[in-house]
Amino acid sequence: FICLFTACGTAPEKSGCGKVKTGEFQMAGNEIAPDQKWTIVRNDSIQTEINHNSGQINTLSVKWLNDCEYELRYLHSQPEDTSSSVVERRKRVVHVKITGVEENFYEFTIVPTEKDDIALSSRMRILKKN
Repeated sequence: FICLFTACGTAPEKSGCGKVKTGEFQMAGNEIAPDQKWTIVRNDSIQTEINHNSGQINTLSVKWLNDCEYELRYLHSQPEDTSSSVVERRKRVVHVKITGVEENFYEFTIVPTEKDDIALSSRMRILKKN
């Protein structure tokens, strides 16, 4: 599902979360998938994630809880992966908390919503603000 990345660099300011509610963003590499690269296009209610390595395109609904927190729910993907582990993972809600916004990137944390989930933090580069 959403690309899970580790945080790096200095801590950004938390203000300005509204600047990244919509736009085009890029993430690359993490401890789970170090060679992966994604482009994320988000409007207020839909997020599309494009994995440049596999060609997989995921579409998720976005529900904003406040200016700095939102939930993602899986809608569909192309090509569709019907393996049981992927199908089960897609039933989950992903809770995302934006922890800081700078001029060229923002940082976020995936907040655990299930007892076996882990919290992960990452940085996303801002390509285009809408």
